[in-house]
Amino acid sequence: DHERALSCHGEQIKLIRQLPDKHTEAAILTSMGTLCYQLSRYNDALAHHRDHLALVKELSDRVAEGCAYGNLGIVNKALGNNNDAIKFHLLELAIAAEVGDHSSEASTHGNLGIAYQAIGDHQLAS
Repeated sequence: DHERALSCHGEQIKLIRQLPDKHTEAAILTSMGTLCYQLSRYNDALAHHRDHLALVKELSDRVAEGCAYGNLGIVNKALGNNNDAIKFHLLELAIAAEVGDHSSEASTHGNLGIAYQAIGDHQLAS
Protein backbone atom coordinates (compact mmCIF):
# COMPACT_ATOMS: atom_id res chain seq x y z
CA ASP A 1 0.00 0.00 0.00
CA HIS A 2 1.12 3.54 -0.77
CA GLU A 3 1.05 4.80 2.81
CA ARG A 4 3.26 1.95 4.02
CA ALA A 5 5.67 2.47 1.13
CA LEU A 6 5.86 6.17 1.96
CA SER A 7 6.57 5.37 5.59
CA CYS A 8 9.34 2.97 4.59
CA HIS A 9 10.89 5.58 2.31
CA GLY A 10 10.73 8.08 5.17
CA GLU A 11 12.73 5.73 7.36
CA GLN A 12 15.07 4.96 4.49
CA ILE A 13 15.84 8.62 3.85
CA LYS A 14 16.63 9.20 7.53
CA LEU A 15 19.21 6.44 7.36
CA ILE A 16 20.66 7.38 3.97
CA ARG A 17 21.18 10.98 5.08
CA GLN A 18 23.64 9.65 7.65
CA LEU A 19 25.76 8.46 4.73
CA PRO A 20 27.19 10.68 2.02
CA ASP A 21 25.06 8.99 -0.68
CA LYS A 22 23.34 11.87 -2.44
CA HIS A 23 22.37 9.82 -5.51
CA THR A 24 20.35 7.35 -3.44
CA GLU A 25 18.83 10.21 -1.47
CA ALA A 26 17.74 11.82 -4.75
CA ALA A 27 16.12 8.58 -5.91
CA ILE A 28 14.25 8.23 -2.62
CA LEU A 29 12.99 11.82 -2.84
CA THR A 30 11.61 11.15 -6.32
CA SER A 31 9.85 8.02 -5.07
CA MET A 32 8.39 9.89 -2.10
CA GLY A 33 7.16 12.68 -4.37
CA THR A 34 5.53 10.20 -6.72
CA LEU A 35 3.85 8.34 -3.86
CA CYS A 36 2.51 11.58 -2.40
CA TYR A 37 1.18 12.53 -5.84
CA GLN A 38 -0.57 9.17 -6.12
CA LEU A 39 -2.12 9.78 -2.70
CA SER A 40 -3.28 13.25 -3.83
CA ARG A 41 -0.99 14.82 -1.22
CA TYR A 42 0.15 17.39 -3.75
CA ASN A 43 1.84 19.85 -1.40
CA ASP A 44 3.95 17.04 0.07
CA ALA A 45 4.73 15.87 -3.46
CA LEU A 46 5.90 19.38 -4.38
CA ALA A 47 8.15 19.51 -1.31
CA HIS A 48 9.81 16.19 -2.16
CA HIS A 49 10.26 17.10 -5.82
CA ARG A 50 11.72 20.50 -4.88
CA ASP A 51 14.16 18.79 -2.53
CA HIS A 52 15.02 16.34 -5.33
CA LEU A 53 15.62 19.23 -7.73
CA ALA A 54 17.93 21.02 -5.30
CA LEU A 55 19.92 17.85 -4.72
CA VAL A 56 20.36 16.91 -8.38
CA LYS A 57 21.41 20.47 -9.20
CA GLU A 58 24.05 20.12 -6.50
CA LEU A 59 25.13 16.85 -8.16
CA SER A 60 25.09 18.47 -11.64
CA ASP A 61 22.87 15.65 -12.91
CA ARG A 62 21.09 17.23 -15.88
CA VAL A 63 18.99 14.18 -16.73
CA ALA A 64 17.65 13.94 -13.17
CA GLU A 65 17.15 17.72 -13.15
CA GLY A 66 14.93 17.43 -16.22
CA CYS A 67 12.98 14.66 -14.51
CA ALA A 68 12.54 16.83 -11.41
CA TYR A 69 11.20 19.71 -13.51
CA GLY A 70 8.79 17.31 -15.20
CA ASN A 71 7.52 16.00 -11.87
CA LEU A 72 7.07 19.56 -10.60
CA GLY A 73 5.11 20.34 -13.76
CA ILE A 74 2.82 17.35 -13.30
CA VAL A 75 2.09 18.16 -9.66
CA ASN A 76 1.49 21.83 -10.40
CA LYS A 77 -0.94 20.83 -13.16
CA ALA A 78 -2.81 18.65 -10.64
CA LEU A 79 -3.03 21.66 -8.31
CA GLY A 80 -4.41 23.81 -11.12
CA ASN A 81 -1.23 25.91 -11.28
CA ASN A 82 -1.13 25.61 -15.05
CA ASN A 83 1.26 28.49 -15.70
CA ASP A 84 3.75 27.02 -13.24
CA ALA A 85 3.26 23.62 -14.86
CA ILE A 86 4.10 25.14 -18.24
CA LYS A 87 7.19 26.86 -16.82
CA PHE A 88 8.49 23.59 -15.38
CA HIS A 89 7.69 21.58 -18.50
CA LEU A 90 9.53 24.12 -20.67
CA LEU A 91 12.59 23.71 -18.44
CA GLU A 92 12.22 19.93 -18.71
CA LEU A 93 11.94 20.19 -22.49
CA ALA A 94 15.09 22.32 -22.77
CA ILE A 95 17.10 19.81 -20.75
CA ALA A 96 15.71 16.83 -22.66
CA ALA A 97 16.78 18.49 -25.93
CA GLU A 98 20.18 19.35 -24.47
CA VAL A 99 20.91 15.76 -23.39
CA GLY A 100 19.31 14.19 -26.47
CA ASP A 101 16.50 12.42 -24.59
CA HIS A 102 13.93 12.18 -27.37
CA SER A 103 11.51 10.07 -25.34
CA SER A 104 11.34 12.75 -22.64
CA GLU A 105 10.98 15.43 -25.30
CA ALA A 106 7.96 13.61 -26.72
CA SER A 107 6.23 13.07 -23.36
CA THR A 108 6.98 16.65 -22.32
CA HIS A 109 5.30 17.98 -25.46
CA GLY A 110 2.23 15.99 -24.43
CA ASN A 111 2.29 17.46 -20.92
CA LEU A 112 2.71 20.95 -22.35
CA GLY A 113 -0.26 20.40 -24.65
CA ILE A 114 -2.44 19.42 -21.70
CA ALA A 115 -1.32 22.45 -19.68
CA TYR A 116 -1.78 24.88 -22.59
CA GLN A 117 -5.25 23.46 -23.20
CA ALA A 118 -6.08 23.98 -19.51
CA ILE A 119 -5.32 27.71 -19.80
CA GLY A 120 -7.35 27.92 -23.00
CA ASP A 121 -4.42 28.33 -25.39
CA HIS A 122 -5.60 25.81 -27.95
CA GLN A 123 -3.14 27.03 -30.58
CA LEU A 124 -0.13 26.19 -28.43
CA ALA A 125 -1.85 23.04 -27.18
CA SER A 126 -1.82 21.67 -30.72
